[in-house]
Amino acid sequence: MATKPVRVVSSMGEQSVGKSYALNHLVDTSFAGSAMRTTEGVWMSVTPTEKELIVALDFEGVHSIERSAQEDTLLVLFNTAISNLVLFRNNFALSRDITGLFQSFQSSATVLDPAENPSLFQSTLVIIIKDVVEADKVEIGREFSLKFEKIVQDEQEANFITRLHAGRLNIIPWPVIESKEFYKLFTKVKRCLDQQPVTHPVAGEFLLEMKTLMAKLKANDWGAMSQTMASHRAQLLLSMLPNALIHGLQEIDPEPEPLKNIDTDTPIQFPDTQLRLFLASGVFSQSDTREQVLTLLRNSWDRHETRQNLPDPEWADSLSQYLEQIVTMRIDHVREWLTQNLSRFQTTHASIEELRRTFDDVTVDLRSNVQLCRLQCANCQLLCVQSRLHDGPHNCRTDHVCIHQCDFCKEGTGDRRACSMIGGHAGKHSCVVNAHLCGQPCKFAGKFGCLDQCTKVTDHLDEHLCAALVHGCGEPCDLSGIKLVDGSTYACPGTCRIPSDVAHARHRCEARLCSVTCRLCKRLCSHHDHMHGLEEGEIHLCGEEHLCSVDCSVPGICEIETAPYSIEATFTGRHETFQYTKYSQVAKRLKCVKSIPPGQTKHNGPHNHNLDRKVVHFCENRCENCGYFCTLPLGHPQQEHETRHGSMSRTRWVVDESDDAAALEVEGRKFSTNDEGAPMMCNLLCQAMGRHVHIDYCRADDPAACTGREDTQHITKRLLPDPDRPKDYITHNLFWKKSGFKDPYSKEEQVNFAKCDAMCSGPEHVGNAGTLPQPSYCTLPMFHQPLDAHGPAPAIGYVSNDGHQFTCRNPVVMQHAYHVIFVADRSGSMTSKDKKPLQNTPASGRISARSNNRFGAVLSSLYGFWFARAAAIGSSASAARRDAYSVILFNSHVEPVIENDFTSNPDELLEAVLPHAANGGTNFTAAITNAASVMERYWSTERSPVIIFLSDGECQIADETMQDLCRTSTRLGKAVSFHAVSFGRGSQNAAAPTSLHRMVQIAQDAQNNAPRDPLAPATVTVMSSYTDALDTIQLAETFLGIAESLRKPRGSLMQLNNRRT
Repeated sequence: MATKPVRVVSSMGEQSVGKSYALNHLVDTSFAGSAMRTTEGVWMSVTPTEKELIVALDFEGVHSIERSAQEDTLLVLFNTAISNLVLFRNNFALSRDITGLFQSFQSSATVLDPAENPSLFQSTLVIIIKDVVEADKVEIGREFSLKFEKIVQDEQEANFITRLHAGRLNIIPWPVIESKEFYKLFTKVKRCLDQQPVTHPVAGEFLLEMKTLMAKLKANDWGAMSQTMASHRAQLLLSMLPNALIHGLQEIDPEPEPLKNIDTDTPIQFPDTQLRLFLASGVFSQSDTREQVLTLLRNSWDRHETRQNLPDPEWADSLSQYLEQIVTMRIDHVREWLTQNLSRFQTTHASIEELRRTFDDVTVDLRSNVQLCRLQCANCQLLCVQSRLHDGPHNCRTDHVCIHQCDFCKEGTGDRRACSMIGGHAGKHSCVVNAHLCGQPCKFAGKFGCLDQCTKVTDHLDEHLCAALVHGCGEPCDLSGIKLVDGSTYACPGTCRIPSDVAHARHRCEARLCSVTCRLCKRLCSHHDHMHGLEEGEIHLCGEEHLCSVDCSVPGICEIETAPYSIEATFTGRHETFQYTKYSQVAKRLKCVKSIPPGQTKHNGPHNHNLDRKVVHFCENRCENCGYFCTLPLGHPQQEHETRHGSMSRTRWVVDESDDAAALEVEGRKFSTNDEGAPMMCNLLCQAMGRHVHIDYCRADDPAACTGREDTQHITKRLLPDPDRPKDYITHNLFWKKSGFKDPYSKEEQVNFAKCDAMCSGPEHVGNAGTLPQPSYCTLPMFHQPLDAHGPAPAIGYVSNDGHQFTCRNPVVMQHAYHVIFVADRSGSMTSKDKKPLQNTPASGRISARSNNRFGAVLSSLYGFWFARAAAIGSSASAARRDAYSVILFNSHVEPVIENDFTSNPDELLEAVLPHAANGGTNFTAAITNAASVMERYWSTERSPVIIFLSDGECQIADETMQDLCRTSTRLGKAVSFHAVSFGRGSQNAAAPTSLHRMVQIAQDAQNNAPRDPLAPATVTVMSSYTDALDTIQLAETFLGIAESLRKPRGSLMQLNNRRT
């Protein structure tokens, strides 16, 4: 199974369009399906066939209310990267907005670069339009084709069809399920799958590639897949390398596992030994000592017992050859294991280069650990068979006794007596020296190598000498105090072998070659003079070629590595605490790969980590928000830097609200001013926020310089951090220009982000538990000048009172109907001229001519309200005013001027109230009683009662009067909404009219206690309120507030180290 090729087919689309059902019929899977939402996330199924494995991926519906836009993007990215055939099913009736439907596809097109991942993004995208009748097939196919062509035209080379699918797109109108053709098309789709090129030739490779891709997406690592997989493979092999070299196995515990091709799970067929070798270096450590392992290796040699039956140098040569053969077999086996597991990766990848460098280094160690000392044993004349790196005296690892029989006894009596001399001695074997030979003490007794007893014939006349060829001086070798590269000092363990009777100025051991290790590796120095290390400035080199170990010196970054900063980092904000993964990048300086020629300590030219001229060093600039490095070459010609972006760990939130604890909700998380920005990603934050502004420190000396700019709007309030430094709102486009990095969002998203973030206040745009909100945004640029709400109505949509243009219906037209009863004070105090009618309106002249005072200001506001309502209704050709208007003017007496009016236009309503002037006293009781009478007389179950009570003075009124009004309204079926507007009092007078406050309080209590109207939506209920209308403009806004736009709280992430420039 692991060696079979793999084809991947996936099914995506809108919720409940039969994605699972289609896969079940296409490739014989058994995914659960129903008319309701069934699939969550992504499910995988494998269908084995005779020649291949078919992997089916069943994805949850796009734009799920339980999944964020970021999660949508990553799921699409995973799907398009790994699949061979992507089926996207959608409803024709619901999917006319192709751009919105494929937003997650377009967003993912800018994340991973297909050019850097040639093994990925090899799929064909098949758009299946569900439930199309035969007569509409051609037209529907043409319509969808034109819409996809529009996406390609708008996004140009960044469009997702070209980048993610290499331009391979099929559109299939699929018939209704009752049609005979419904099931026949599955054969066509299966044929399309079979025709896709095989991009996963081995199932084992596919599994590893899929796991790696998932890990990269989790880690927000947007680098080349090939580099990541090569790095992971090199790290895996490096972790297994000690076992491989020591035991010839990948794993030891819990069960031995042979060296295998990791992709195919097949063992590496190569000759090797089962013996254990010893390895110890700066990278690896072992508990067994080198000498213990070497002893086991010597004992495994079938000729081990033949020692002393042939000359010891000859025996030692054969043993060395055997040990070298064992090590060579193991090294060749491991080399083949590395070759097979690295064959599909570029050998120039830094991690692979480092693995090979480590392998070369430790194999030198492996060979060194079986190289024999071969100097004379300290206790006999056999050769030392310990490692050449052993500590302590030389040891032949025998009992040091000669194994032969006495030559004299054999020749004389034929007896077989054991030789009593030391192993490896020169001359004839003798059982007792003084029985067959002289036996007197040797002249050089005590000198190194002396056999102690004279081996000359009995009664000889000359000096007594043993059979030793040389009687060495025995003093320590003068080769000592040699400073090594690692700072340690080397001293030769040998003793002087120069004959003791020969005068000499320097003590030399029997070694002829240098015994100091090479300064560039673990081999021995190749110099033929053992004592050359004593010469001034001498360098010990093995004579072999070496790889340079110095860091690359070429300017720029050798390798950019993405790694989790903390797998489970904790965000602790003002409103909530949650776990997230924080990611950062590390700029790596790699080792030079140039070769140092034999006999040299360095190479010519600068150090470079790669000799391929196509390999570049990266730019050293990094994003100031997330810290990710530019991925373009150093000195790139592009004006903007480019990167894939990561956690915005260098930022903190700024929320533009009067309360520092105010929350901005992004992707279901709440953030407040000064909360850290690390959970957010540079390349995904803006998408999550939708239309938005960024906040930056103002760079203008005079804030007036920011006025009227299309990309900047000055903020007049003090905001943290550094509240004394003025700040600006800036557009998405300007933010990325200032960053110096290329905008990572699609062109469609950039166009959307450039538009105003004001939203229509209509209740139909608000989501609920089952549906996502569908906001209607202003169609104008972000910082546009307000349009005239009283000007000509647009062809489509409406203009809100605060100057924003929307394409939806005016909420004034669509809202619940009201009976609005205006109760206005026209007592003598209203003649004060501190407040006057609004200027520059169609009615300004007429009102000022009659009442150029406070009363005129009230009439001006009434007219503005009526005009705005009329303009909103007028934008819909078939709409008529559903609200009823009544106007009651009062002083000490009450005069109903307009009652239950549906038909009068603003000018006619104004003409009805203009003749009245301000004079006389004030009587709140009479006014409220009359308002209650008008409300009850014209009561309608279709309209909710609203009373707007305006006064600039104070008047006593019994609680019972207001309570009667409220009880009457509740008895008739709906609680009255009462709004008291106090105006005319100077801002220096902080005291508020207690009567108006009390009236509002009584009305609020009545609303809270009244039964809710089951037929009316919750948005219909407008709670009673008290308002200080301190000037003419504010008074007008009090009336017109119902036609204002909405705006979500503005917030942004700001750099922690942003300094004034």
